[in-house]
Amino acid sequence: MTSGHEHVVQENPYSTTLRRSTAKGGLLTAQAESLLEYDFFCVLDFDWRVEKYKEQPVVIPWRTPSGQYRRYTPDVLVKFHPMECLSDQRHLRSTIFEVKPYQVLKEMWPEYRVKVRGIKQSLEGTFVPFKVLTERQLRPAFVKNVRFLLDYDLKHLASNSYLSPNQYERLASVNQAIPADRTTTPREILNSLTTEIMEQAYLVPWVWNKLRTGDLQADLIEPLTLDTTVWSRMLKHSRAKWMTKEYDWYR
Repeated sequence: MTSGHEHVVQENPYSTTLRRSTAKGGLLTAQAESLLEYDFFCVLDFDWRVEKYKEQPVVIPWRTPSGQYRRYTPDVLVKFHPMECLSDQRHLRSTIFEVKPYQVLKEMWPEYRVKVRGIKQSLEGTFVPFKVLTERQLRPAFVKNVRFLLDYDLKHLASNSYLSPNQYERLASVNQAIPADRTTTPREILNSLTTEIMEQAYLVPWVWNKLRTGDLQADLIEPLTLDTTVWSRMLKHSRAKWMTKEYDWYR
């Protein structure tokens, strides 16, 4: 999976235009029209359950209570990997999202509620849900962790001259140091490999890479540190909290 780079074009308190390179967006670049929408794109790029997404995917015709026809272009259509939909993540299905800051939604809700009802009525029979997402679903600590880990793709690490020497040997050593039968921490993984501070500095990006790819799991609902509890993806451990009912951005 490929993370993206951001390019800020313009900004005001509620609206901004940012472009993000992505392997999941269909096109090479996804354009976000708010900081919150950009955060959502980051989460979609990070979440391995997501197969692909498309910005402003369709125009939805809908009818007002008085019978007038309107047209509406939502923010994002998200499609999930079929294998995830067939596992214990059966609640996941292709969904159309509108992304709005909570305060903006609160201020416009009396009018917007009518629009949401009309859009959902138009989508009846398509089996495609319509959801409005705010920062209450995209928790700040989780988003901050996601944006941090997106910088640790293998592609980016391999292109970093500071990290390139012996990169694959370091990646292999980190893989071997992950316990298969218990939880651990990034600090414990590093200390099991070396006590040399400089060598640990070379190794720690590869630990973050394992969290980025999902080979290592963590709850990610609190700020990520070297002492965060992590575990192998193969370990029969409780599901990471960020994918549980209480914290999952999709629910």
